[in-house]
Amino acid sequence: MKKHTPGPWVNTGLDHQYPKEINIQSGNLYIARTIGGLGLIEETANANLIAAAPELLEALRNLMSACYKADLHEELSEIVDGCLLDAAETAIAKANGEEV
Repeated sequence: MKKHTPGPWVNTGLDHQYPKEINIQSGNLYIARTIGGLGLIEETANANLIAAAPELLEALRNLMSACYKADLHEELSEIVDGCLLDAAETAIAKANGEEV
């Protein structure tokens, strides 16, 4: 598994030097930068989503881990469409850089 830059990632907003860019940073490191073309509202929403990625991944890992530890996987499969559990596992694998 390839390691990503640890969070928290923060949407720092518009770059004053390059006003069409929105930066996502971890400390002083740039994680991502939106380049423009979609409109400020959509670009900001995308930047917020990217900035939340480490926390979303950790929450999903913790949720799946808790389900398995509590032996809820079978119970959840009966309550929740099994496709949702598969989708969660696929999302985690994708975030880990695994082929899906």
